[in-house]
Amino acid sequence: MMKRVRKLVIVLLVVLSIGGALSPTRSYATVTITDEQLALINISSIVNQEDISEEDVAVLETELAKLGIDAASYFTLEDYESMALARGYGQTHNLGGGWRARVDKPHTGERLPHVHVENNKGVKGAESVLGTKSHKKTMSSSGIPNSVQKKVKGLKDYKKGQEDAKKIQKAKSQIKSKNLNLKKTTDIIIAIGIFVAVVGLVIFATSSIAAWGAFLLLI
Repeated sequence: MMKRVRKLVIVLLVVLSIGGALSPTRSYATVTITDEQLALINISSIVNQEDISEEDVAVLETELAKLGIDAASYFTLEDYESMALARGYGQTHNLGGGWRARVDKPHTGERLPHVHVENNKGVKGAESVLGTKSHKKTMSSSGIPNSVQKKVKGLKDYKKGQEDAKKIQKAKSQIKSKNLNLKKTTDIIIAIGIFVAVVGLVIFATSSIAAWGAFLLLI
């Protein structure tokens, strides 16, 4: 039972974050509510409960079925990569003058979205989208010219990364308020749900509990 609830809740939170699930207050203000919106309203109201019963699980699975989603399966690695690419992560941009930049999503060892900058002469730098060190570097310490740094910070992907960084801080605050033990599997599961719901980004596969735990401890 617990295993099924755990998997179901994570899948639901990913669905809600990707689909931009509407809150009941916001949804009921809409003139016309589609079946899909109503399903998301019902899912949202149940997921936000502190305790989920066997009956709740049955309702959740029914609502997911309305959305054409099989709760018994995890999203694939390709799905996660597609989500990241849709936000601009991992895409290389030509800045001119031989300079290139790429904004990467957070990962083990790097708690924030960060940018990698390099040129054809072998100069390489990195920095978080909040201006702090990434990979033990900043753009300035790596010798990246100010003119190039300005172009980097003007990239849409960079600005999206900054928005995600703010959401990560919000998720961190919510996780902390729950007094979760991020070395305990069940608490990590809850923290993953909070992170995905707030940030709307999956960093690792939902089955990679150890990787998630290390990352969530880092933020």
